[in-house]
Amino acid sequence: MKWPSVRSRRRRVEELLTNQQEATMTESKGTTTTASTDPDAISWLRSTLHSVDQRCTNLQTDLKKAQQDCLTLDGSRRGLAACLANQEEALGSLRQELVRTTLANQTMTNEKVEMQRKLEEKDRQIADLRRQLAAKDRVMETQRAVLEEASHNFTPALRAKLDKNISTMDARRNQYREELHVAREALSSLRSNFRGNDPNHHTLDTLEQCMAFLLERIAGPDTLDITSSSTSQSTLIQRHSNDTLKRSNLNGYHGDQFTKVVYFTERTVTPFLTVIPRRLGDISLRDFKTLFDRPGVYRFHFKAQDAEYGFVKEEIADDNMILPGFDGKIIAWVEEIQV
Repeated sequence: MKWPSVRSRRRRVEELLTNQQEATMTESKGTTTTASTDPDAISWLRSTLHSVDQRCTNLQTDLKKAQQDCLTLDGSRRGLAACLANQEEALGSLRQELVRTTLANQTMTNEKVEMQRKLEEKDRQIADLRRQLAAKDRVMETQRAVLEEASHNFTPALRAKLDKNISTMDARRNQYREELHVAREALSSLRSNFRGNDPNHHTLDTLEQCMAFLLERIAGPDTLDITSSSTSQSTLIQRHSNDTLKRSNLNGYHGDQFTKVVYFTERTVTPFLTVIPRRLGDISLRDFKTLFDRPGVYRFHFKAQDAEYGFVKEEIADDNMILPGFDGKIIAWVEEIQV
């Protein structure tokens, strides 16, 4: 339903009032001439005027109602305009969100294409690696076949030559052991010519130790194993009695988690060898005293490097002090103090 505009309604009311006023003036002019002569005309005029006033009052009431309706319609119009503006703003926001979504979709599409390209490149690399691996497998199979053929073609002459080389190496090792034994006997006889507190014992100890190290370097680690297991040459390296008890605690330790300790005493020429289940640099004098559990009072000297004098015997008395090392080992001299 289409409502009439406020202006048209106001214009219609004004026209009605104007027509009513003209009709009233016409009637008043037509009756003026007879009003002076006819009392009935006067009463008629009065009643007519009263009705005209009543009609004017009604028209004014209608006019106020029309104005109120106009205000109501104007408020409704403003509310609808505000709603329309809000809807337009929401529509603009939706359009911006649509643009952002479209851009994000395009970005994701580009990333998807790039990821597919990288995936294809990785697939090609994997295929190349598989081909290279297959080629290496074939080479390994060929080398394995060549090795098996060589092992089958290993003649008895080559075996005899190999056995001869092994026997020669064993003979050299035995010769090294005999020479070391003779040198130690010579050192022992030479040591007997010095007193117990003579400083030349240090030179003899160093010489004997260097000989043992040279033998170990030349003949290999198997020499020490054979020497320690041989009953005829068991006097070359004597192990402390606690070494057997401590060795049971070494199970579970790796090679870099224990340290060899070589120490000399006044009562024997051959050093003692034992093991402490700690790294070199973490062993204190208290740990060494725990290992060297003999009754009595002792002084402890350890081989150390000095910037001015070179290798020296460093005396250590503090139980918390870290012991110096030499060539991955700890070398000590234990001197008993007579009380």
